[in-house]
Amino acid sequence: MVRLTEEVQIGPFASLKDKAEAVPGAFGTYDCLMAHMTAVTKLKQYEDTGLSPEEIKNLISPPNPPLTLEDLKAMDKKPVWCCDKNGENGCWMLVVAHKMYCENYCDVASFSDYGTEWLAYCRELPKEIMAVISPPPNPSLTVDDLSRICGEEIYTTKYGWTPCYGVVDGPADYGPGIDIGENRRISLEGYGEDWWAYRQKPEKEPEK
Repeated sequence: MVRLTEEVQIGPFASLKDKAEAVPGAFGTYDCLMAHMTAVTKLKQYEDTGLSPEEIKNLISPPNPPLTLEDLKAMDKKPVWCCDKNGENGCWMLVVAHKMYCENYCDVASFSDYGTEWLAYCRELPKEIMAVISPPPNPSLTVDDLSRICGEEIYTTKYGWTPCYGVVDGPADYGPGIDIGENRRISLEGYGEDWWAYRQKPEKEPEK
């Protein structure tokens, strides 16, 4: 395969061996120029791999969307990867269409709960996908946690206040508490009762 881009890249963008792109006025607008330079840089990244288009296609996993209930009903006696909706507790099961469930040697997953409690896939979910649909735990921070993360951004929620992100500035000299953002102070005495802090915004706000 003939290489189209220069092997040595100077600066953030790659360039073509054919220097027609350097002709003044070759691009009518700045957006056109940026689109061209971005495309050339991506082309260089591909050429640097040394792989053919066919080899690249073999590296790309085919789509693996969740099966529909109709799909399951048509896959009698075939194995499927079943898991919770968040991607956890996955295992292989056999579709038993006439009994409206999937089963293995120790568990049964009813079609009546499909889509609300569990999902099925043709292939096992890779760890990269599970990391997206099953985000890492985000428990509320403890008082000890707050005392150790001075300078870090956290998400705070307090009754009567608008939840927001803020940077922990550290305990104030005039009493136990945490300064979060500018001119905003929360007493540690009420922590865990009327306000909480998290490293990321929680999926569900605490209930009073």
